[in-house]
Amino acid sequence: MGGIVLKWIDDYLTGRTQRVKIDDEMSDEIPCDCGVPQGSVLGPLLFIIYINDINLNLNFVCLNLFADDTMIYIEGENYDDTVNKLNKDLQSLTIWFQLNKLKLNTDKSMCLFITNSAIKKKNILNNSTVKIMLDGTELAISETVKYLGVKIDYRLHFNEHIMYTAAKISKKTGYLMRISKFLSKWCKTVIYNTIIAPHYDYCASIYLGANKKDIKVLQKLQNKSMRCILKFDRYAHTKDMLQQLNWLSVEQKIVLKAMVFIHNVVTKHCINEVFESLLIQNHEIHNYNTRTSMNYHMFIQNNKGGQKSLFCNGIKMYNSLPGNLKTLQPNAFKQALQELLMNEGIKL
Repeated sequence: MGGIVLKWIDDYLTGRTQRVKIDDEMSDEIPCDCGVPQGSVLGPLLFIIYINDINLNLNFVCLNLFADDTMIYIEGENYDDTVNKLNKDLQSLTIWFQLNKLKLNTDKSMCLFITNSAIKKKNILNNSTVKIMLDGTELAISETVKYLGVKIDYRLHFNEHIMYTAAKISKKTGYLMRISKFLSKWCKTVIYNTIIAPHYDYCASIYLGANKKDIKVLQKLQNKSMRCILKFDRYAHTKDMLQQLNWLSVEQKIVLKAMVFIHNVVTKHCINEVFESLLIQNHEIHNYNTRTSMNYHMFIQNNKGGQKSLFCNGIKMYNSLPGNLKTLQPNAFKQALQELLMNEGIKL
């Protein structure tokens, strides 16, 4: 980039001032020599460009960036060794923030230790002398952290996230029910699809390994919305209401989202290096010409959580789909699978 475009960006960023107003008092203007204009259209893009080199000095951790949300993660067999590596990269991050004149908010920084054993976690944390440090502050290890609207618990059960989502859905369903007598069926359906349904759909594939009891909580809330829209009594059967509205149940939505995600990875319409490494067809492992040689290999999982996960149960479901369905492009695949779910259904 150069010439007129570079001059335009330079003129946009330089020569700006800032001041503060408290009640009726206004401070003097001072020059603003860093940052981007708040509330501008270019601001978010320029900020992303500005922090794009944040990972260049990281040697051990992986980093995910989404706007101004930053998540780093590391895996390892030995806790102390893993935390030592993490601390080295956290120190590099601290230096990067200082050099780039950015404020590192340790109060909003959280740490999560993921393990499938609560006893193992307790023993490690109690016996380890290694602490996770960020900018001179020790980070406490939380039971749950919230990232991009998803509550992630240390065992990846997502039950807390489901309850969190259910609370939001319940509140909005209550609003809909209070005004329902003034609205037509069409209007109530539009409101549901606009402000309630997205809560069911957001990151729904993570529910694939969730407890069925938690999924039932979401289904009861969907039933309440359907009774409100259709003016049915509380004895109406879920299947009948779904057919009337031509909707998928909560369980079916989860399957749809999970299968669409796997299909997008398989067809290279979604780049996910972690999942791609786990999607290996049987014929790549052995040379036997069996009828399942084109299926994706299911890795052995020793715990129930792993067996119900997207990496195991999700691949098992995808393998069971009709062969002609898996050859379709993503949009056509989603539509065809939705019809299949409505007609036949696939259980979690």
